[in-house]
Amino acid sequence: MNSNHKMLLREFSIGAAVLAAVALSTPTLTTKASIPNNQNMSTLNSSTSAQSGHYTEDNSEDNYQFDWSLSDDGTLTLSNASFVFGGNNSPINSHISNQLPADVVSAVKKIVLTGSPVASGNIQYLFCNFANVDNIDVHNLNVSGVTSMQALFCENQKLDSVNISSWDTSNVSNMATMFWEDPITTITGLNDLKTGQVTDMHELFATSNSADNSKVTQLAQSFINTADVHNVKNFEGLFDNSNMTNLDISSWHMDAATDTSNMFGDYQIAVPSPLASYTGSKMTTLTLGPDDKFVPVSEPTAVVAPTFNPFGSTQTYVPINLPSGTTINMPVDKSGNWQAVGSGTVTNPQGATWTSADFDTKYAPTATPRPAKETYVWKHTAPKLNINLKSPVTLKQGAKFDADSYFVSLTDAGENAISAPITSLKDAEALGMTISGADKVNTKVPGTYNVTFKLGSQSATLKVTIPGSSSNGGNSSNSSSSTTPTNTTPSTNNSWNPTTPSQATGNTGLPNYAAVKGDAVYATKAIYMYSSPTFTKHNRIAKYTKKARANRPMFVVTGYDKSNNGALRYKVRDVNKGSKTYGKTGYVTANNNYVGGAYYQTMPKNKKLTVIAKHGINSYRSASLTGKSKHYKKGARLHVKKLVKHNLTTRYQLTNGHYVTGNKKFVIQGNY
Repeated sequence: MNSNHKMLLREFSIGAAVLAAVALSTPTLTTKASIPNNQNMSTLNSSTSAQSGHYTEDNSEDNYQFDWSLSDDGTLTLSNASFVFGGNNSPINSHISNQLPADVVSAVKKIVLTGSPVASGNIQYLFCNFANVDNIDVHNLNVSGVTSMQALFCENQKLDSVNISSWDTSNVSNMATMFWEDPITTITGLNDLKTGQVTDMHELFATSNSADNSKVTQLAQSFINTADVHNVKNFEGLFDNSNMTNLDISSWHMDAATDTSNMFGDYQIAVPSPLASYTGSKMTTLTLGPDDKFVPVSEPTAVVAPTFNPFGSTQTYVPINLPSGTTINMPVDKSGNWQAVGSGTVTNPQGATWTSADFDTKYAPTATPRPAKETYVWKHTAPKLNINLKSPVTLKQGAKFDADSYFVSLTDAGENAISAPITSLKDAEALGMTISGADKVNTKVPGTYNVTFKLGSQSATLKVTIPGSSSNGGNSSNSSSSTTPTNTTPSTNNSWNPTTPSQATGNTGLPNYAAVKGDAVYATKAIYMYSSPTFTKHNRIAKYTKKARANRPMFVVTGYDKSNNGALRYKVRDVNKGSKTYGKTGYVTANNNYVGGAYYQTMPKNKKLTVIAKHGINSYRSASLTGKSKHYKKGARLHVKKLVKHNLTTRYQLTNGHYVTGNKKFVIQGNY
């Protein structure tokens, strides 16, 4: 927050008594009840059921009026209200403070507008600085003529819920500090705000702290998901000093950004009661996209370095939520850096290390190439956790075996990383636990099999025994003596070892439809990725649900294999950046009813393409997709001249000579 604005808010926060002293110019006042200044609230409540009045202000700067009534339950109801306001003090708070004792003003718990109230122009600070208000319902206020909502609800330090569900904010250009220093968790109508004309969002959610940081994080993310920020210039301190833990702004187009200083955090600061125990930003996970742009001006960086330990001087862990909602404390890396998730997970990142300065450099408006969508976390190390299994286990011949079902829990190994055992297998997998050897267990063959569960430096072995039969019949030997179990490793199918062909033809040992090694393919229906070419439930390592064409999961073919019954499999690498499965390797079906080529190989019949990518596509001056020439939005129809092959991908050359991708996730042939 800039110094002038901070000074203004400090002056405004002095309280209702000072606001009364700087009384509004020359009001016309009618009061239906006169209350002595020395009458305490308990006397007031016993002597009358409600207090009410009317207020009118009309001068060269402000023009507003409203009837008001205050009920015993603390509800302040405003009716017949209209506001054309240009000052720095709330006319509501200021007027009520003039007419009622301070203890009565502090009893206001809820603000409600009735009838058909209207506001226009600059309505900054209108509902600001009520000490004990926790609910504001102003959904029926007509704000279609409003241009500024700066600090509209600021400094309501108990405000939890706001209803703005019918607001038309299409003419608003300023939303700076709108919810500054509010512990808010619910804003009904937030997702419907029209922000296309907004140019200033600085500190919109700054110091927005709640006892439940997950709720305030979800609130901010819901705004991010629908906000149009392409005209916003000032992002300074937008989420500064909040207790939001993880945000994803990868869908934003920050084309107009001129100031992003401390957009996601600041160093430790002192904040007014009741937030005095709070010591800085808790942002530990951040997802960015290629159209995010950082332009720090007044402060050194947009994404602050995790060197100031916002969790307290003695705390050395970063709390991160697992899929089940369980929180785990990951030991902080003392380098003060961030790390890209890359092919790993939030809890087990595998990408490059980033400094705060790297974000400003690589996400600068002129930086090329633009970084792809990526998630960044505070750099941390994996805690040591003990792996607990149901082991050993003895199964009958031919019984079903599912290694997952023998996982019991992860327990703390003395580092205080978790307060209770982790019993969710999904949580364990999110932490990076792997299972190997499960695909070797063949319950039809007597023997002892070892399945290894591994997490970081810790491992545990599941011993599976399949005893032989001691009598004739069944699946055992005909010998009348007992069969002693032996260590058995089932043999893999070595009868088919295809060479990598230059192209998939019937002469290469591969069917004509098979993808070439290095090709990109995508799943057209729901599939699994497996750890071996013979698919079983227990060797599934990732699930991919059926999705709309533009969101289909994509893979690069790195090899081939066949299952024990001869079914062709692709050995692949997951290339879905930003997903939890990004970078995983394994096997998927090669059945072209489930998996197909991700790039077009033919020209559209009518020589037209339609853009289907959510954020549109770019055209380029060369087939290597360098030299950006133009951006086409989703739904744009393009005229193409020819199909061009580039390495193992394809491009379409437009009639203007420029090139666009031939990826089926981004374009579709014909008029769509």
